[in-house]
Amino acid sequence: MDDARSVDSENLLKAARIVMDRYLSENDFQAILAQPYIPDQETQDICYNNLSNCVNSLRGSLGNVNIDSLIDFLLKEATGLGAIDTLIDDPDVSAFTVYSFETIVVDRLGRREISHLQFTSNDTLYLASQRLLAFQGINPQTAPAVSEIRFPDGTQFEVILPPVAVTSTSIIVRKTNHAFNALSTLVQKEALSAEMSKFLNLCVKARRNILIAGAQGAGRTTLLNALGAEIPDGERIVTVENSAMLAMPQMYVVSLEAQGDSFPGADIASLVRQCGRLRAERVLVDSIQTPADATAFLNAICAGAQGSIATISSMTADDALNQLKRMVAADNTARSLVGNIDIVITVRAFTDARRRIVEISEVITDDDGNIRLTPIFGWIGNGMGNKATGSGSFKALGNTPQFCSELERGGVALDASMFNA
Repeated sequence: MDDARSVDSENLLKAARIVMDRYLSENDFQAILAQPYIPDQETQDICYNNLSNCVNSLRGSLGNVNIDSLIDFLLKEATGLGAIDTLIDDPDVSAFTVYSFETIVVDRLGRREISHLQFTSNDTLYLASQRLLAFQGINPQTAPAVSEIRFPDGTQFEVILPPVAVTSTSIIVRKTNHAFNALSTLVQKEALSAEMSKFLNLCVKARRNILIAGAQGAGRTTLLNALGAEIPDGERIVTVENSAMLAMPQMYVVSLEAQGDSFPGADIASLVRQCGRLRAERVLVDSIQTPADATAFLNAICAGAQGSIATISSMTADDALNQLKRMVAADNTARSLVGNIDIVITVRAFTDARRRIVEISEVITDDDGNIRLTPIFGWIGNGMGNKATGSGSFKALGNTPQFCSELERGGVALDASMFNA
């Protein structure tokens, strides 16, 4: 069945290339480029008629293809974004990259694969890139080498144009996941173990302040959303993001999105500073990038938003804390501020496109005010510097978190055996 579908796709693509070549040769390319995106009904009708005429004139050379499917494919390229439109509509695809008109790689259900979808030519890929720029109000003639475009639903595009893109226009797409992944779902996806999930749930309920560290694309936002979803309903939550991606299930949530320079006072740090006025009991920040961001988040914790969570770009827990220290170094209380972080979670994207929590550590401040990390759970992988696609497992590392004794004194039942190595 898969082989038959593959043959059908190949035949459809071959036919589409023949027809699109005729369509572009018979119509003014600049006029096509000037068509509005998203197309109005009149534009679609005109393109449909022109494409139908091309198909009818070439029918003898198109082979055994479904004409309705062919015209639908062509219409998406002639008036829209071609294969990009199809992938945006696919709920199983979370992200994808257009490397060239012939090569599109997708992240589908946690796996990375080459898509059977293609553009018919460099010309139609160029059309798609120019339409994205125009949609964002960017003049294609003066567009920067790398442009960021965002759709109203939160879908983000990075368009890289030649000559910076050496071989072809490239388009990197990250879709918004409007259905959040709970911790239990992440356990099913093998992003963490059941014991780690129980522990993190306990951390959220106990109002521990959490820092999520990881590289871009490692799953920081997904984990932030999952942890935020564990906050009991009824608490006042404020989320602050560069691009609104979080989908919180609670009732009392104020979602803030940072804006550009045209909106003074709407950067991450300024918005976090406003959380006190909004009477936030929990603050979720995605992500800390500047000294002002770091200081604002730590001050929000000190002002009473205990149990807050933020993400930061970092490869290790140690580096994440050191980054915070450097960011607030101008403040004489830098060390004590950073000490307000209780838990650091490190996430990593593996070479098979899986994303896992590779370390959960507790932040300990000793009597001399020195800060150190105690690993609680970790991912122990085999080979390739712990980044292999093969076997591995989540392990408790034999350290019982210090704050658990506080919970037990408060009457919270805790099975300490989950921490046994």
